Amino acid sequence: MRILMVALAATMLAGCAGSAMNDARTQAPYKVLTSDKAEKVVAQCVQFGWQDEAVFGVDAAAYLEPRKLGGTTVYTRSAESFVDVITEASGTTLNYYAQKDDFVAKRRPEAKAVLKAFQRGAELIRRNPDEAAKLVAAELNQPEPIIRRSLNKFTYGPAFSNDIVDALIGAEVFLKEQKLTRVSVDVNRFVDRSLTAELGYK
Repeated sequence: MRILMVALAATMLAGCAGSAMNDARTQAPYKVLTSDKAEKVVAQCVQFGWQDEAVFGVDAAAYLEPRKLGGTTVYTRSAESFVDVITEASGTTLNYYAQKDDFVAKRRPEAKAVLKAFQRGAELIRRNPDEAAKLVAAELNQPEPIIRRSLNKFTYGPAFSNDIVDALIGAEVFLKEQKLTRVSVDVNRFVDRSLTAELGYK
């Protein structure tokens, strides 16, 4: 089930990025740059630069996709920054857009609906653990007893408890100690409890 949730989240994020970029393109680019290098070379160069954790932090990532009207688009996660790389007669033009698309703020009712569905699933697990284990076992093609034991080990729900936040902070410390990341992350900066608080979830 978690695999399905991750796949769904990835699909939603891809759609959100496309929507954010289309909205940004209704305005003038933040900057327009030019290059005498080929479009493909420029796009790959931008992508490589935006994947540098030392510059963009732990969320450093960059993706390439063909532009519908021709050219290539390079964008960061959630499309907070993206550049349209276009071949023109005079050379390669780069239309750079920098934005802050607050997905949740723009779609608060939808976000609450997702959290409510998550809460209903958590309540099903608590009230009917055997039925929940049967559903998950069928979905993952695993024995019910194993799923049942797994369900007993976790507390399910949409709210970020202090224990969850502490675990995330501990994970960040461990990753740095093991030299798996070079960038410090302020976990509390990424945790937004406002929606679950409005819904009364703790």
